[in-house]
Formats: sequence, structure tokens, C-alpha cells
Amino acid sequence: MNGILKNYKECRLSIVIAVIALGLLVLIHEGGHFLAARICKVSVLKFSIGFGPRIFSFVKGETEYALSLIPLGGYVKMKGENPDQNEIHGDQDEFQSKKWYQRAFIAFAGPFANLIFAAFLFIIAFSIGKTYKDFAPIIDQVKAPYQQYFQVNDNVVSVNQHDVKTWSDIFKYIKLNQGNTFILQNDSLYREVSFSPESLQHLYENLLPKTSTIIGDVSSGLPAWKAGLKNGDRIVFIQGDSMSNWYQIRDKIKDSEGDVEMIVERDKKRLSISLIPEINPLEPETKIVGITQELPIEIKEKSSIFEAVKYGSITTVNFVAMNYYGLYKLVKNPGAFKNSVGGPVMVFSMTKETSEKGLADTINFIAAISILLMIMNLLPIPVLDGGHIMFCLFEGITGKSVSIRFQQYAQQLGFALLMMLMIYAFTNDFSKMVSRNRSVKSNQEILDKQ
Repeated sequence: MNGILKNYKECRLSIVIAVIALGLLVLIHEGGHFLAARICKVSVLKFSIGFGPRIFSFVKGETEYALSLIPLGGYVKMKGENPDQNEIHGDQDEFQSKKWYQRAFIAFAGPFANLIFAAFLFIIAFSIGKTYKDFAPIIDQVKAPYQQYFQVNDNVVSVNQHDVKTWSDIFKYIKLNQGNTFILQNDSLYREVSFSPESLQHLYENLLPKTSTIIGDVSSGLPAWKAGLKNGDRIVFIQGDSMSNWYQIRDKIKDSEGDVEMIVERDKKRLSISLIPEINPLEPETKIVGITQELPIEIKEKSSIFEAVKYGSITTVNFVAMNYYGLYKLVKNPGAFKNSVGGPVMVFSMTKETSEKGLADTINFIAAISILLMIMNLLPIPVLDGGHIMFCLFEGITGKSVSIRFQQYAQQLGFALLMMLMIYAFTNDFSKMVSRNRSVKSNQEILDKQ
């Protein structure tokens, strides 16, 4: 009974966190549109967080501010904005009366606000400190030409007189194209080696850390998650072959054909798991199941304000680039689309998992969602901000505005596409959740019988 009550409280808290986070992101996005409209002297008739029936509202000046029941978005209604309504009269404070670049600015301001907010959140996360997980600095594999310096099971004690605590520390203290001194321990013997690496990347690829076969994280929505695998499960066999390190697990899954049969150990009991790997959208020639290896070393780091701004900005740029690269790969491989779409249900599930890891991880997750909202809204689909910008750019290049009738048809088509995508995302989410719950229940029943 206590367990059920605890799960209920955790679930309720996760829903609250997810709703607050989504509401905040919508507020930031629509706030960007609102401020840009005011800068361009466009009258704003309504500013709403959420859709559907109003919870409460008030009017200030010419604008009605509302909080609505369905927290899945929001909108800023501007005067003379919607081409499918008879509200365009040619007044100077109407959206359609503004220059093309002003309308593009207003449309772009919402996604841009999400980007700035994400950068701010990443900076905050670095400022408050985050717990990083990493490998122990123990060598498992050495490839040419580094066998003359390192051996299997070497524990890297120090690099250039800097103590090494994690695998990343090894590369942090190395200086390229000059002598580097390593203190290594193997069993009870210590030795010192020196050499001048020319490339950190080459060294990183040919010097591999010792790994276990314990699962560190299970990604929501992917095959391992649907099959009921959990953090802390130890993979013992795959396709009947014994697994002794993560490299073997990775290769078995990457090159698999058809179902993958696993034997995992949980609470000193063994469980048989069958799952079907999915094509990796970023590397279509490989397959994934959605698990990462356990990283045994935890380090808590807190950055200075200068470092937080630097690392937060770099993280923002890298995350944007990574997502656009993923979108590019998805366009090249449309077959992976069905496995890449997630809706509010999956966001809730991921919020629950992330919130359990701590405040910094939760803030980073919200920042990531903010960037995803930016990217989604900039897609060149009518109804979305990207569609408005596309029409504005067409006008700027050709000198001719897109006809009202064409905008009406395009927005209707865009709205229909979004509705179909939303229905598909909800259906996909529930299908994955049902599979997960069924697998978890079945697995637990098997374990209880042992």
C-alpha cells in the first residue's frame, strides 16, 4: 500500500512539473511574439496560455490575457492576422498591414525566445552544479600505436602531475605535440611513461575504458524501454553468447538481424527478454534498442559564472546543431519517422525520469524541450511560425505578397497535417506506454516465481 501511495505521489508530482514546464515554455514563446508585435506597433487582441475553456482572464488596455484549460500550447491573437477571417481592414495596427520583414520578425520572435530561454537554462544548470557520471580511469583495450605505452588493466593515476579521478580527466590534462608524463598502476606495480600525442581524438578512439554489462539508462519509447528493461539490469547473455563488457553488447545489437534475445540479471534473479532493435536515425546502417552503459564514477561540478555562460552557450549551439542534423537524417530516412515521434505522454514520462535525477538535470531537460519547440515551430509548414516566415520571405524576394486565398488553403492544409501528427503522436505514445506497462508487469510476475 505504501508503495502504491508513493508511486501515486511521484506520478502526481511529475504531472505538475510537466504542466508547469510546458506552461512556462509556452509563456516564453508567445511572449516573444507579443513583444515583437508591440515593437512593430501591431495591436494584440488576446494573449492565451493554453487552449479551450478559460480558467480565468482579465483585460488590460486592448489585450485580453487568459489562462485556458488545455495546457498543450497557447497563442497571441493579433489584429488583422488571420487570413481566413473577415478582419483585415487595412488599419496601420494590423498584422497584414506591416512590411514583410516586420511580419517575419514577429513570427521569428517566438522561436527565438525559446532559444534564448534554453541558453539561460543551460547556464543556470551549470551554475548550480551538476553530477556527472564517467568511467573509471582503467584501460580495457589498447590499439596501435599505443601498446608501447599502455597495457590492459592499467589504472591511470596522474597525467602531468594532475590527479586523475575519471576517464575524461586523462584527456583534460594532456598537452598536444609535447611530452606528457603518465603515472600508471597495474596490480600493485607503478610505472611512469612519457610520449607526445598528436591528436586527442585518435588517442580517444584507440584507448578504451573498462566497462561493465550493467545498464545505466533506458531511453523512453525505444525497444528496451517497451520490453521492460530497467536501470541496473545486468546483461548476461545475448543470442546465447556470454557478455563480459559493453563493447560486446554494442556490437551484438548493432549487427543484429531480427529479434534480440537477452538474459538479464535483476535482484540476483534472471529474466529472459526479447526485443526488436530499431534503425538508428543518425546511422541507418546500425540498430539501437535504447540503453546506455552504467558509468560508475560520479563527480559533482559547479561552474563559475564565466564558465557557466561559456559552457551554457556551447551546449545550446551543440544541441541546436545536433537536432538539425538529426532532422536532416530523418528526412533522408523517412522510415525512422514513426519511431522518432513523441507527444505529451512521452514528455510526461521523460519528465518523471529526469526529475528523479536532480534539479540540474530537470533544468537541462526543460532547456532541451525549449529548443525542440523552436525547431518544430520553424518548420516551413503553414500555421506554424516557419510557414509565416516562408510567406514573408517569398514576398521579400519576389516583391509580391502571397494571395489571401492561397494562405487560407495553405493554413487549412497545415492545420490538418498538424492534427494528424498530434493524433499519431498520442496514439504512438499510448501504444508505447501500454507495451511498457505490460512488459514490466509480465517481467515482475516471472521474477516473483523464482
